[in-house]
Amino acid sequence: MLSPLLRARCLRSVTHGLQVFEAINVRVAPGKILIPDLAVVTNPGDDLTVWQPTGVAMIVEITSPGSVAFDRAIKPELYARAGIPHHLRIELTRVAPEGAVYRLERGRYVEVGRALPGETLRLAEPFVVEADLAVLSTATRPLA
Repeated sequence: MLSPLLRARCLRSVTHGLQVFEAINVRVAPGKILIPDLAVVTNPGDDLTVWQPTGVAMIVEITSPGSVAFDRAIKPELYARAGIPHHLRIELTRVAPEGAVYRLERGRYVEVGRALPGETLRLAEPFVVEADLAVLSTATRPLA
């Protein structure tokens, strides 16, 4: 799976005051909890069962064929309404993975960066990181 390697890349780049978790519970509304592939939180060291959106700086979703509609439409809307400032969606396409980086502006996500297949993904916020998604994806696939 891509998320452990992406998490490791993010961990090497994350700044003081942030921590990267895999598959944590994030409350996006009363009675509504989502579990993103990765979450960058602003209160490192806390051991919570459910994270409040005010403690989440960025959500990372890795879209698979079975979750495309949910990851593209429903989850971003819920994360935006909850006020999570940054969202990264990685799509596992047939050619190679691609990524789209979003920042919350006036209650909705606006695309601020994109990495097409073969390009390097670059984040400036909430921390600086560069990642070749194709290399990370290849490293997670079993050898034939």
